[in-house]
Amino acid sequence: MLRKTTFFNTEDVEYGVSELMKIEPKFVEAVSLSGVPKIRKSELGFKSLFKTIVGQQLSTTAANSIWNRLYDSGMTVPTALLASEDGFLRSLGLSKTKISYAKGLALADINYEEFLNKPDDYIIQKLLTIKGIGMWTAQIYLMFSLRRTDVFAAGDLALKEGVRILFDLEMRPSDDELTVIAKRWQPFRTIAAMIIWNYYGYMKRQKG
Repeated sequence: MLRKTTFFNTEDVEYGVSELMKIEPKFVEAVSLSGVPKIRKSELGFKSLFKTIVGQQLSTTAANSIWNRLYDSGMTVPTALLASEDGFLRSLGLSKTKISYAKGLALADINYEEFLNKPDDYIIQKLLTIKGIGMWTAQIYLMFSLRRTDVFAAGDLALKEGVRILFDLEMRPSDDELTVIAKRWQPFRTIAAMIIWNYYGYMKRQKG
């Protein structure tokens, strides 16, 4: 059975999906088309947050390309990043702004191990003190690094578009509107988001 606040394996996700399909009939349609979502594996700590910063406002393909160059150059650990010249980091694809954010993150006084036993709101407030980390980045960290079960990144564009398509809405919901919609999916909002992302990806592929 799924633990109250975290999920760790395929069985946990399948349980959450089965419970959500009882709550939300539209998820039956989504899962029948796109399947049960797979767990996205993300590391704990600096590297995971840095990768999320790299991917801000970029396509998945572009973000992965930059991240691979950073990784191959040994730039995904704080000490190496701080010791590097900005010009070198720009040559790997990081913008001036993201270099500033990344180095700020590397210098941040964050005890990542502490997060394992802290509530969601505490972690979000702690992360929001770091320049370059907004609500979306903090929520994604909770969802995929800490695997918290009941988090919903209402500002995510793909979630908004996925909900618009699945629920046959005329317009994408606003952040506030989507937050209200998602309340009925408690306490499995992370898994609900995974269903919607999976469904949205399926619909995009169908369009070619």
